[in-house]
Amino acid sequence: MKKALVVALITTVAFMGCNKKSEEGGRAGNDTFKVVVPAMSTAVKQGEFQNVKVSIERGAGFQQAVKLEMKAPAGAGLQFDPSSTTIKPGDNGEVQLKITAAKDAPITDQKILIKGTPDKGDSAEVEFTVTVKAAGNDTFKLAVPLLATAVKQGEVQTIKVSIDRDNGYQQAVKLEVKAPTGLKIDPESATIKPGDKGEVQLTITAAKDAPLGDQKVIIKGTPDKGQTMEKEYTITVKAP
Repeated sequence: MKKALVVALITTVAFMGCNKKSEEGGRAGNDTFKVVVPAMSTAVKQGEFQNVKVSIERGAGFQQAVKLEMKAPAGAGLQFDPSSTTIKPGDNGEVQLKITAAKDAPITDQKILIKGTPDKGDSAEVEFTVTVKAAGNDTFKLAVPLLATAVKQGEVQTIKVSIDRDNGYQQAVKLEVKAPTGLKIDPESATIKPGDKGEVQLTITAAKDAPLGDQKVIIKGTPDKGQTMEKEYTITVKAP
């Protein structure tokens, strides 16, 4: 019995982790819908494309058409097909979205906004992440903590930052960390050489008067050759 419960729990968690949902749109009661997108980042290489599924989840009484619109940040170098589409009542509620990265698309994470607008009532929006990678296999990506790291004012925490090399990647990568006022990062820069393990331990010190709340820290990876990559992660400063 216990084993069955554990398996059911794991299955439920895995299913929930596959998708990310918007807040409810539409009207009150069960005449509502949600926009559903991938929870995990979708990787696409420069000059190539990937397909992802976007869908709507209807409430029991929802019988409206929903117009979906896809929007990427300016300069992202991403193209969507379709860039907008309408899901009608009776449709299965799913859209296969083709994401194409330009050959010179910036190598970084891009937040894609999906907006669903019904015939009547409120619209709903949700974001998902597209990670643009360099063409070929001579590439790397940065790995930072997925969850926010909490540190109290006047105290210290340690996190791990690493690079994930593709097969054939033999370059040194210089890591540079930029933190907002009130946070000190040690080291602020480090170089991971070919043959190194690929990990750096960062010590984060919050000043006694560091602003409370979530703070965005940016880490930049610059290889010997090729484009740089940036990621951001969250430090949550708390009171002692």
